[in-house]
Amino acid sequence: MISGFFTIAAAVVILLCITDQCTAQTTNCSALASNGDCSFYDCLSANIQCTANDYPHAYGRKYCLRYASESSCFSTGGQAWITSVSRCLMQSIVNSALYNDASTTCDQLKTFAFQSHSNCHTSHGFCTDIFLSNQCQNLVCIGNEVFTDIETIGASKQ
Repeated sequence: MISGFFTIAAAVVILLCITDQCTAQTTNCSALASNGDCSFYDCLSANIQCTANDYPHAYGRKYCLRYASESSCFSTGGQAWITSVSRCLMQSIVNSALYNDASTTCDQLKTFAFQSHSNCHTSHGFCTDIFLSNQCQNLVCIGNEVFTDIETIGASKQ
């Protein structure tokens, strides 16, 4: 009888996912992305079933939280840049074909996400708000406060 109970429970879960219950999680991710909320990456990771070592947690969430926690180091323009870039990075994922594709892998997501970085950074004022900030304040903040682990920004292990 217990075996029959688990079969019924599994059927209920499947029915809930066929109806609006599973899309509710996707909708929540979209709302988080619209707000630039770093927990978007937790939601995304759960939807695609990524591990802690995959892009949503190991990079997206990590640096979203790091930029947010170090925002006081940045000028007003730098803080605005952080907000707009965070939203852009998240929205680029939400607006991609990968986002609603149930077969999307974490590796595909990582490749797509990294490809969107340069556009989001530059189109939201990297050259003006970060690179040309007074006495390079914002660039120094990125180097000294955000990317403290040099390996992340291109150095290879020796």
